[in-house]
Amino acid sequence: MPTTWPRTVCGCATSATTWSSSFPATAPGLTAARRLTGRGVPVLLTAVYHASQAVLADAAGAAGIAPYVGRMDDLGLDGVAQTRALHEALTASGRGCRVLAASVRTLDQAAALSAAGIPDLTLSVPLCNALLDQGASVAAAAQFELDAAGPGH
Repeated sequence: MPTTWPRTVCGCATSATTWSSSFPATAPGLTAARRLTGRGVPVLLTAVYHASQAVLADAAGAAGIAPYVGRMDDLGLDGVAQTRALHEALTASGRGCRVLAASVRTLDQAAALSAAGIPDLTLSVPLCNALLDQGASVAAAAQFELDAAGPGH
């Protein structure tokens, strides 16, 4: 059954791209992806850590790639910068392969990726809650409610 990419996060999703199969960005994964995309099957390649893998996924006809931002950081790489480079390489090719940034762990990562033009992110429930529960915003909303109720309410 096809899976749909979220355009946004935290349950506010609209359909963007679908794929039927996913494979790691390895030689066997790229081979399988090429065979399936040749038959019109949308494919997502995962575990993409370098722009060269993005270029190969794009050439294989993949609908998208999923770099693991947090895991790149664990390896001593700058996950946001690497993912931005992947996105730039794919955008330059113009073939339509998209980035689904996975293993996003912090609000700053989510903001930086979005600012770089990467709209598709996978986020944990706690991170989604943190996006929605910004202290200043919650306090402002509470004050708006008090102001709207008028004096004495």
